[in-house]
Amino acid sequence: MSAVPLRGAVLPLGFQQRRLVIGHAALHLYEAREWSEALVVVERGVLELEWSGGARLCFEPGDTLCLSGLGLRGLRGASVEPTVLVVLSRPGSAAGARNLLQ
Repeated sequence: MSAVPLRGAVLPLGFQQRRLVIGHAALHLYEAREWSEALVVVERGVLELEWSGGARLCFEPGDTLCLSGLGLRGLRGASVEPTVLVVLSRPGSAAGARNLLQ
């Protein structure tokens, strides 16, 4: 499947975006604050969500998610190529505040 064309897209007023790259088989630990009020689009690769209880679910390019309030253990890159997520948020949200720290 081809990449989702979000690079260079014009965002609605009041939104910002960041990219998160997760390497092959790497685990990005889930922190609820990071995903509060954020919209997440899988741009490239395969994203595997891993719940604390062990359940797993995979998402492909173009899939759009909201990760707020989930009991996840983490997000894993499940393809040979790096998994790239585009995270859209408002600057005042917890997910948007994280951008200021990067």
